[in-house]
Amino acid sequence: MIEDEKLEDEKFWKEVETSPDPSKNLPSLANYIEKNLKVTGVYIGKLEPKMKEIKDDDDDTAHIDEEAPKVIKFKHANLSHESIMIGKVLPPDQGMCHGLFGEGGEEDGEGEAAVEDEEDEEGAVAKEEGEKVKEDILKKVKHTYVK
Repeated sequence: MIEDEKLEDEKFWKEVETSPDPSKNLPSLANYIEKNLKVTGVYIGKLEPKMKEIKDDDDDTAHIDEEAPKVIKFKHANLSHESIMIGKVLPPDQGMCHGLFGEGGEEDGEGEAAVEDEEDEEGAVAKEEGEKVKEDILKKVKHTYVK
């Protein structure tokens, strides 16, 4: 069983590394993170200008609100959350996701993933092993997608 999971992991990362466009692998990445970090939901968003209503005679950029703070538009999610998250917009005054981006919408690269672990009797060892797996996955994600 563990050997099958290891082969599945290797196959996933090989596909990502050899892909001509790693952004095409983002839906698979969301499912991979959900499975391997044992989380309920994974959403991948992009910082974008806020959209505004337009009139029929407006030009092709009238829908972009350059004066408003950027929003996060969710583009990908794990399979069980696709229907409720893809296309949703998170304004800067909601949630904590905007704190992962630096001034002016540029990624500062210093964001840390906050994941809570429950400790049990073997808590320390299990927690350390879990943290190692999370670190390894996050390093691979940053190396591949955050440049």
